[in-house]
Amino acid sequence: MRTTLVRQVAPPPAAVFVLVVDDADTPDAAALRGRAVDALRGALLKYVELEWGGCGSQDPAEWHAADLRVVIARPSAPDGSALLTSVDLPLLALRTHAFSEAAIEPLVAASAEALEDRLAAPADVYRPLRAARSALEIVTRARPPEGAAELALVDSLAGPVERVHHLLVASTRADEDTTNVSDLVPAEQAFERTYFQALVAPSVDGDAWCEIAHPAPSRLEQWAAATDSKLLAWPCNAPDVWSQLLLPVYIDCLSNCLSAPMDLDASGVASCVALVDQRDVTQCDPALGRGDPSEGATMIEHHGETLRRCEVAQLDGADLQACRSTLACEGCASGFCATEVPELSYGCDQDRRVPLRFVGGSRVDGAPRLTIICVSKSP
Repeated sequence: MRTTLVRQVAPPPAAVFVLVVDDADTPDAAALRGRAVDALRGALLKYVELEWGGCGSQDPAEWHAADLRVVIARPSAPDGSALLTSVDLPLLALRTHAFSEAAIEPLVAASAEALEDRLAAPADVYRPLRAARSALEIVTRARPPEGAAELALVDSLAGPVERVHHLLVASTRADEDTTNVSDLVPAEQAFERTYFQALVAPSVDGDAWCEIAHPAPSRLEQWAAATDSKLLAWPCNAPDVWSQLLLPVYIDCLSNCLSAPMDLDASGVASCVALVDQRDVTQCDPALGRGDPSEGATMIEHHGETLRRCEVAQLDGADLQACRSTLACEGCASGFCATEVPELSYGCDQDRRVPLRFVGGSRVDGAPRLTIICVSKSP
């Protein structure tokens, strides 16, 4: 009997955090910048948790990939010098196949340093709403780039990676712009890929969790209402508010179980075919253990997106035995195996679980969907 499992694969974290935080040279603004860094760290830690649990994998031989960027929009800087990105400061990007709590710390530290890099001078006009609109529209490609710096930023974000965006606007003082607030709302296209936006404004109307239920007529609170942003009052010292402010993206990927035990031969080779549908349509990369299916190059449509279908190679020889018997899978090539490693036995009853592990990036890299077709053991 053939059993087919189609799983939506939890995508590796791929996000852009746009931070527009008060750049006043005051203790109050400095405290707010520190809280913004807490919010960033909290979001990154949650992404790590999801990558290693939830819809992710606890397998150390799998790639735990991430592509995370921070864009700082300085609210008191002139338009041409407002943005600070990974193009200028490479540590504002985290691109890794070894995503972990330790891996996020250089990005957090660089973000904290960047927020202090250019504080407002007395003659500068404070325009956080203008900075937020401009930054969000450029990272989401809702407007064309203006100048070499924006073009370089757009180029750095190009490629098949599907990113989400988080926006934080945080202020200890009033917006000084004279432009109508309605004209500072980002284009609708900018919000199509923005998962979460929050605005922090000076106020005495926050509840126990600092949330403002009824926005006042200030420019900042009007903008929050117009953009459906979560609205918090500053100062805010409520427990856990900041670490939980910039929520990560969740995905529904409930585990499937086999209707009958999987058929294996004497050497442990599974009677299975594993297919990944990837965003890179140019090739099935053999370095990731991928090749075209037997019918040749195959394109499919998935939720309005064209994906390339690739077959993942099942490991053999020493790689197969290491994959089946050791958690580390030292030196294993990219591909899959039916494992007997006890630490990876979770999700279903022992004889109904899917014992396949995908090592070396074969499952996760740029592939939002995985199809497994297996022959069940004869009764």
